[in-house]
Amino acid sequence: MDEPFGAVDPLTRVRLQDSLLSIQQELGKTIVLVTHDFQEATKLGDKVLILSEGGRIEQYATPAEILANPATPFVEEFVGSGATLAQLTLTRVRDVDYEQVVTASVGENAEEVAARARIAGHDWIVVVDGRGRPRAWPTLAEIATKPQISDYIDARLPVVSESSTLNDALDSMLAASQAESSSPTVAG
Repeated sequence: MDEPFGAVDPLTRVRLQDSLLSIQQELGKTIVLVTHDFQEATKLGDKVLILSEGGRIEQYATPAEILANPATPFVEEFVGSGATLAQLTLTRVRDVDYEQVVTASVGENAEEVAARARIAGHDWIVVVDGRGRPRAWPTLAEIATKPQISDYIDARLPVVSESSTLNDALDSMLAASQAESSSPTVAG
């Protein structure tokens, strides 16, 4: 595939990349992808081949190896000064240990849910739908205004796929203006 995601907006690009990863994982087939985007290469590739002008092979290795030990000055320049941040493209959301959250379903008694959250030491909860997908993350003060957990989708809640990279999750958080909030990004 030659630059398959080059002409789409950044959010669609991330979703298409995640879909490709899911398809590849399901089918177990080798996919050859050509891209000039090193971040995309590290996200999608088990191995990355870096070519210089004239098709000269500069390095063929795993993304982690390339980031940790660029083989040539060309590779070092290609990877760029953001190699440390590029490490975020190597770890998936599903691979990170995270604190368990208090969840609630629409219609649950708000006082009971708040009590569970206080016992867990949280001042917010995650409202999930019937399939366990996050819909909202209200504070205890917000849920105290109603007798039951209400059904709404919270635009403040950036949701990413568990196959997303940490870089994608960070992008989603920043896009949703949640970087300064103490509330978490939820994988769904």
